[in-house]
Amino acid sequence: MEDRNLSRRRIPLGIVAGLSAIALLAGGATALFTWRSIAPKAPVADFPTLESPRDGNSEALPGDGSRNPTAAKTDETADKTENGATEQVGQIFWVQDEGSGFKLVGRPMETPATTPDAAIASTLEKLLQGTEAETAYFSSIPAEVELLDLSIDAEGIHVDLSESFQSGGGSASMMGRLGQIVYTATSLDPAAKVWISVAGDPLTVLGGEGLIVPQPMTRAQFDQDFSL
Repeated sequence: MEDRNLSRRRIPLGIVAGLSAIALLAGGATALFTWRSIAPKAPVADFPTLESPRDGNSEALPGDGSRNPTAAKTDETADKTENGATEQVGQIFWVQDEGSGFKLVGRPMETPATTPDAAIASTLEKLLQGTEAETAYFSSIPAEVELLDLSIDAEGIHVDLSESFQSGGGSASMMGRLGQIVYTATSLDPAAKVWISVAGDPLTVLGGEGLIVPQPMTRAQFDQDFSL
């Protein structure tokens, strides 16, 4: 009786083996799923977005034809210095009465002009205005005289004056005005040659007394030929 009950309760070995295999497979799958869930993921490479070096917010590469911002700043500073900061100092020559004679006296004048011809023109125009604060000096140039033109070339400084330059006064006045023009025109370069013309014609004789004016005129020539 007991043997029959035992035989009924026994499970065939094949079924036991099959159930064991299923259990193992199920357990392996569960373990694999669990491992994948908790295992760290492999890092993914994050590639940066490449932007063109010519982008408006990026600096140009050297040699690509674009203007370097630092160089531009230097150029602007250079342009600022060239266009207003430079001053040239010349001289305006007046006549001083010493009792027994006259002499030329130079007074410094600063001009914002950046070129020699503009600087000389500025000093000559100031001279022709005849204004001088110090009463010890005066001008022998008639008040009506105007500067018609001024230029500089390889031959020297060319000064063209209006016809009034030849009018009025004696020999002392003629020599004084001639000296004022020559010395003022050469204040930036004392060794320069001056070519003087009146209304476009070369000045060869000055005044009614026929004062001969050699061309070109220099300071050395004036000092040699004329005595104030």
